[in-house]
Amino acid sequence: MDHRRVGVIGSSAGGHLAGLLATGRVLSAERLAAPPPRPDFAILAYSPADLHLLPDPPVQWILDGRMELREELSPARNIDADTCATFLWATAEDPPGFPNALAYATALFAAGIPVELHIYPRGRHGLGLANGVAYGGHGDVHIPHTARWAAACEAWLGAEGFLPAG
Repeated sequence: MDHRRVGVIGSSAGGHLAGLLATGRVLSAERLAAPPPRPDFAILAYSPADLHLLPDPPVQWILDGRMELREELSPARNIDADTCATFLWATAEDPPGFPNALAYATALFAAGIPVELHIYPRGRHGLGLANGVAYGGHGDVHIPHTARWAAACEAWLGAEGFLPAG
């Protein structure tokens, strides 16, 4: 029997896209022969999950002025019974990450979807993995406590059966 699983991981804007994949969202204008495949699990770091929680100017820029897509492209507002189990983390110092992580976790919980949420006290938006390794022009922040998210995520993946026993 094949036990391989497919997951998606993303942070910030990449986490927004990962959330859209997790909820199976495609633009209503797209016509698909079948529903899109969804991942078995998602790992989202300080990701926008509800575009209604962000100020209008950046959302207008993200959506190229098509504000009517705000609801459609908000993963937290499109969770259903087929949304995958999700591990979320953000920091209390990150204005967009913190409320969006709470909104997504709340929506997952309400839908009965397995979720684990970690809010760490320190770290700005775009801090990378908080392990001091630079990724492009950012991510060089080293916050040992916040960097524990990776170990917590590994434990979650094991507890949920996404990692092989061993």
